Parts: sequence; C-alpha cells; structure tokens
Amino acid sequence: MPTLPSSNHPEPGNREANDLGDAQMSRSERSPDIGNADDDKTANLISYTERIESYSGPLPNPAMLRDYEELYPKATELLFDQFFKVTEHNMLMETNEREAIDKDREAARQVLFRGQLIAAILGLGCMAVAIILAFNGNEAWAAGVALSSITILAGKFITSHLIKRESSAGRGS
Repeated sequence: MPTLPSSNHPEPGNREANDLGDAQMSRSERSPDIGNADDDKTANLISYTERIESYSGPLPNPAMLRDYEELYPKATELLFDQFFKVTEHNMLMETNEREAIDKDREAARQVLFRGQLIAAILGLGCMAVAIILAFNGNEAWAAGVALSSITILAGKFITSHLIKRESSAGRGS
C-alpha cells in the first residue's frame, strides 16, 4: 500500500498533518478577520486527517484480506476461487481468439493459393492459344491473347502481394 504524502505544515502541538485517527482542536490565532478571538471561547480551529486506501489488481492487500476474513470466515477462500476462475476464463478466451485468428489466416491463405493457381492455369492456357495462333498466321490475335494472359498473371501477382502485405500489417509484423 503506498503511503500518503505528509504535509509540510506542522499542526498545533507538533503533530504531523497526516497522523491517523485523531481530531485535534487548538485555539485560533488572532486574525484581523475574526476580531478578538481571545475573548470568544467558540473560536476554535478544528483540523482532521482523512485516510483513503485503494488498491489495483484482482486481489486486495493482505491486511484487507484479514479484515474480510474477520467479517466472513470464508471470504478469502471465495475471493481466491473467484480470482482463479476469472483468470482461467480470460486465458481460455485469449486462446480461443488466437485459434480463431489462426483459422481465418489459414482460410485466407488457401483462398489466395487457389486464386493464384487459377490465374496461372488461365495465363498458361492463354499463352498456349497465343502460340498456336501465331503459328497459324494470326499474329494480331496472338498478340492480343498474349497481352491478356500477361495482364491476368500480373494482376493476380499484384493483388496477392497487396493481400499479403495487408495481412502482415494486421499482425504487427
């Protein structure tokens, strides 16, 4: 538990401002706003300190656990059981999320591979048709078919490269 900062202003009676648990009363000093404070028995300065405790994390500090145990004998056991259940649940959820992400990535890889395979088959088929057309004297048609096959292959290469880049950027790599 972090300690509270102490005040640099001494309290009356040489006590620190953050002494715990005591309310202090002292005679007020003469002030131009109050008038004659020595004659007035009700003019007292009351100072008090306040203690605030807080913690972060799933379990409170040992002193608080002992206090809970005094109130309810099984409180500590219940808190620890709940802590372990929540921890196991969180770990299971993280594992399931990671498995789902891995499945999605594998499915995306398979789709990408199928697309590349189909593009390669179409591109090679177009090249074969272009060669056949060129040998039969249709050079204009051969050039058009060859150009389309190059376009198919280049387009699939560019899109697959961009998809890989996006997926690796999503991983943080």
